[in-house]
Amino acid sequence: MQQTLAEMKQTEWGSTADKTSYGRDGEALLPELAPASQLARLLARARRLESGRLPWWGGICLGLYRCRFLRPILRALVERLEGGNRLSPTWRAIAQQYYGVRIGAYTYGPGLRPGDFPPGTTVGRYCSIAHGLIVVRVNHPTTFASLHPFFMRL
Repeated sequence: MQQTLAEMKQTEWGSTADKTSYGRDGEALLPELAPASQLARLLARARRLESGRLPWWGGICLGLYRCRFLRPILRALVERLEGGNRLSPTWRAIAQQYYGVRIGAYTYGPGLRPGDFPPGTTVGRYCSIAHGLIVVRVNHPTTFASLHPFFMRL
């Protein structure tokens, strides 16, 4: 007797209600949801970023960052503890205090290394910064839908 795909998944996992949904050909239609505890931690980090509060280790790292020989270690530590530079209020505080660069919430990318931006630069929210970025110190209109050249010619 041949089992249907849903029956096979039910015997394999116990229940298919909270797992990936499958189509007719067995291809995954929806990804598995992250566990509730992981989503709660991510939400707490996002709230901390929005409020600008530093975690307890963030204040310590911010103070120790004035020692130049500790900077690479502290950058790696902050990135590891806060899950990258996208949700790191400590990295944003370090960039503002020591490099004079304001970085908006949820901005991320390999181009957020120290010294990539000249002092006084402000990077907006939700930006993706590429490696090899060249900063041209010209303000752009912020009322347009995009910064694409198509919108600049209108």
